[in-house]
Amino acid sequence: MTDRSQTLVWFRRDLRLVDNPAWAAATHHGQRVAAAFVLDPVPWSLAGPRRRALLVGHLRSLDRGLRRIGSGLFLAEGDPAIVVPELAERLDAGSVHVNSDVSSYAQRRDARVRRALGERELCVHWGNLVHEPGAVVARSTGSVHKVFTPFHKAWRSTEAHPWPEPRQVETIAPTDPPRWPAVEHPPMEPGEEAAAGRLAGWDSEVDHYSERHDLPAQTSGTSRLSCDLRFGTLAARHVVEAIGEHTEGRRAFVRQIAWRDWFAHLCFATPSMSSHAMTPAMDRIAWRDDPSGLARWAEGSTGYPIVDAGMRELARSGIMHNRVRMITASFLVKDLLGRLAPRRGALQATASRLRPPPERGQLAVGGGNGCRCRRTSGCWNPVTQSRRFDPRGEYIRRWVPELARLPAVRRSTHHGRPTAPISGRRGSNWEPPTRNPWSTMPWLARGHSGRTPRPGPRQVRDARATTPTPVHHTG
Repeated sequence: MTDRSQTLVWFRRDLRLVDNPAWAAATHHGQRVAAAFVLDPVPWSLAGPRRRALLVGHLRSLDRGLRRIGSGLFLAEGDPAIVVPELAERLDAGSVHVNSDVSSYAQRRDARVRRALGERELCVHWGNLVHEPGAVVARSTGSVHKVFTPFHKAWRSTEAHPWPEPRQVETIAPTDPPRWPAVEHPPMEPGEEAAAGRLAGWDSEVDHYSERHDLPAQTSGTSRLSCDLRFGTLAARHVVEAIGEHTEGRRAFVRQIAWRDWFAHLCFATPSMSSHAMTPAMDRIAWRDDPSGLARWAEGSTGYPIVDAGMRELARSGIMHNRVRMITASFLVKDLLGRLAPRRGALQATASRLRPPPERGQLAVGGGNGCRCRRTSGCWNPVTQSRRFDPRGEYIRRWVPELARLPAVRRSTHHGRPTAPISGRRGSNWEPPTRNPWSTMPWLARGHSGRTPRPGPRQVRDARATTPTPVHHTG
């Protein structure tokens, strides 16, 4: 018989002790609590050096926090379906507490772990979202809203399920210190204390969010909290409670947290979103295979300055501004239309940035294969978007030095691609762009406002006239 007085907390995307329902529930469920993290080779193999470095930094910080209360982190490596049951047996734990995740891989992994645990209980909590999946549904269907606006209205009116407060219990400490993987220096200060400091700093800027967040040249226009939400050093619910909605800027920011919840709920309800369009007909889109264009997009040499600036910012800093992320995603799937582009693009993003796109939501919006399931959804003219959101070309000048000497008004509208690697020559080594981004969509005007156009019947028929053999792509 297992000792029900001992519990194991399996940390995943919740690397904190404060506002952590899995940790708090475990302290009420047993008299002795152990903490563990499993280095899963599947996500680890897809992570780039920055993401690995930040993860290990967060784990070190979590281990220090646990040691301050007499515990420590059991660090293991391998298949969670093997490692977690073995560790639970070794510790004689009667239950394993986790904060659940929504991806199709996470759901399959947890199902395998649950089966392997046998008589030991896998206790699931929801500490990574404001509201757990199923808490916000459409009254007419009882399922997740397919449109964000009604979801957001219901989300705001939904009362949050209370989380338990941790109590003092005896902890189980590992006999040997963790053997940390060799990684680079973390790209930011890791740990929940540092994350709390970043949240406090953002609290002094958030009132201007509604007028600044779309301007990539504004370094204080966005929160830079996405990595903390991704690794769980901050609880999304705590962020919403700390920021509040008493000004327009704060309401606009909290709306973004609601969007994050919405897409997580959709992923949980529709696990196939990771490899299929939400509308099955969109799986029949015939993507063009363009390895050369894909390579130029990845390295930031398409010849469209706002696109190239975004991809270079991603490669060099590990992050990309949200507005530019939408533009680059739209350019990838609506211009290049590479058959493998969304999948390779997602892997490129995963490998080089600190976090993946909002669970592939950006590419789904840009590709028109998510909830906004028209092929013309998410069409953003890079030139028009650049004029609108970087009118003086300050963001472009920062990341595309070849254009730094051009007049400000021309940096936003100039397009062409470099004929040689970036060098000291500025504004001279630029040739015509990869291709006309609107050549694949003749109903789009070169200078449209940036909003999604409404195609006529003929264009709709053309979009539907696709190959009968499905070519699945990551959205």
